[in-house]
Amino acid sequence: MPLLPDGRLPASLEGEELVALEFAYTLITEEGANLRLESRTNSHVVRIQGTQNEADVVQNVELIAIIANQQAADAVRKAAEALARARMPRPLDDA
Repeated sequence: MPLLPDGRLPASLEGEELVALEFAYTLITEEGANLRLESRTNSHVVRIQGTQNEADVVQNVELIAIIANQQAADAVRKAAEALARARMPRPLDDA
């Protein structure tokens, strides 16, 4: 199989990279009477492979949950912004 100009193979037996996710978060734990904060990151690469056999298709339920949570958070953010705009005092018309 010929290589791409950058020297990589054009296809992979592991599947092609669909999306790369990196999560950055702060882990909060209790140590006695004190709280401990620790910055952490977690990375995931989701790959996809073509198949002719429908029985080989596997849903990535972890990715579905992540995307559903992101969409829900976006909807809540938009609703909160709309609510805040509706509650803001409006200037009186001089007319």
